Amino acid sequence: MNAKLKFWIVVSLVAVFAIGVAVGYFGERYVVHKRHESRGDRRGDGRPSHFPTVETLSKDLGLSQEQQDRIREIFKSNEVRLEAFSGEFHKRLGELRGELMAEVKAVLTPEQKAKLEARINEFKEKRRKEREARDKGEAR
Repeated sequence: MNAKLKFWIVVSLVAVFAIGVAVGYFGERYVVHKRHESRGDRRGDGRPSHFPTVETLSKDLGLSQEQQDRIREIFKSNEVRLEAFSGEFHKRLGELRGELMAEVKAVLTPEQKAKLEARINEFKEKRRKEREARDKGEAR
């Protein structure tokens, strides 16, 4: 195997790993944030663990009704934009992961591909079990 091919294999594997870390980090923050927000969790210091609601801002800042209405509109329009961005991000990320995996698999032998698929399936199963255990713990 020549040095250039080895270099691209390493770069591809590092990129796949980095993307996995980024998705795990941001995905976890998004999922946990949504769960905490829906349960009204707090950090332990009495402050909410998410951006304050319009009602909280109104109380803290003494907002007029007009200001409250305008801020609600801003929140609503940004929620739609963020959801659109999130969907686009996840779609593009999936495409990129697929491309990177195809490049990696192009370098592997059939036996190595089978081992890689087995490792991926093990990882997915482990994540599924962890998610189920976490969901059961939250249901209590």
